[in-house]
Amino acid sequence: MVTMRLPLFDSNILHSSVSVDGQVVGNVAKGEYLGMVQSPGEHIIKFDPQPYFQFGGAIYPPGTSSISTKQIVTAELGKAIYILAYNCTGYGGIAKGYSEIRDATKAREEIQDLESAW
Repeated sequence: MVTMRLPLFDSNILHSSVSVDGQVVGNVAKGEYLGMVQSPGEHIIKFDPQPYFQFGGAIYPPGTSSISTKQIVTAELGKAIYILAYNCTGYGGIAKGYSEIRDATKAREEIQDLESAW
């Protein structure tokens, strides 16, 4: 399973924490990818910039209840799953998170220009 952030126009300085089934497995910054092996079956992959975007317990921008995003995927032996994570910027910071499962052929091309987050 590979999670990635393309060098798109989004929040440069924030790293999204990546968790699998509630366990944080790493962080991925813009222009990076994070590869991991998961057991077969259903998994919840969550991208959350909140740990880097809280101050005094408040989430910014004010009034935002959640800016994380998640994908529910079914892992199969020998099959790669590529997930793109994106932090949508708004006035004063992150407005929301976004993620999508990518086509494997296209994702393998996109990942060529990315750095490993490990």
